[in-house]
Amino acid sequence: MDPYSTHLFLTALALNKTGQLFPELPIVECGCGDYSSPLIAALRNGRDYVIYSSDPEWSKRYELFADVRHMLIAEKKRWVYPDIKDGWGLCLMDSEESVVNRATHIPDLIEKCKVVVMHDAREDVIPKAKYQHMLVRYRPWTWIGSNEVDVGEWMQETFYEM
Repeated sequence: MDPYSTHLFLTALALNKTGQLFPELPIVECGCGDYSSPLIAALRNGRDYVIYSSDPEWSKRYELFADVRHMLIAEKKRWVYPDIKDGWGLCLMDSEESVVNRATHIPDLIEKCKVVVMHDAREDVIPKAKYQHMLVRYRPWTWIGSNEVDVGEWMQETFYEM
C-alpha cells in the first residue's frame, strides 16, 4: 500500500460514523493532500469543512474543497494553531509537522473534537484518549481516538484487528 494512503480506511470510517452521530458538527483537516482532501470533500455530506495548512501550494490545490482555509506558520516542523473552537465532529491530523510535534496537539484536539484520526502514528509516539485504536496493518500506522465515542467498537463492527 502507498504509505501516503494508509490513513484512508480510518478516515473514511470516521467520516461515515461521525456523519451519522454528529451531522451538524464540522470537519477540520490539519494538513491537506491528494488522498485525504478529496475523500473528505466527497464524504462530508453537507458538513462544514475547514483546512489548516502551512504549505501555500498544497492549500491552494484544495481551496475549492473546503469552506474555510487557514494558513499557519510552521517553525522547525511545529505548527502554532490559533484557538480551535469547541464543537468539531472530526479532525484529521495529517499536517506537515513532524510526527512527534503532531502528536503534541492531540490532547487539545481530543477535548475539542468528538473524534481525531492521526496519520503517521508511531509506536513510540502514541497519543492517549479514553477510546482509541491503532491500525497497524499498514505502515505508517494510523491512530484514531475519542473521549466520547468508543472508536474501538467501530473497528470490531467493521473488520476486527484489520
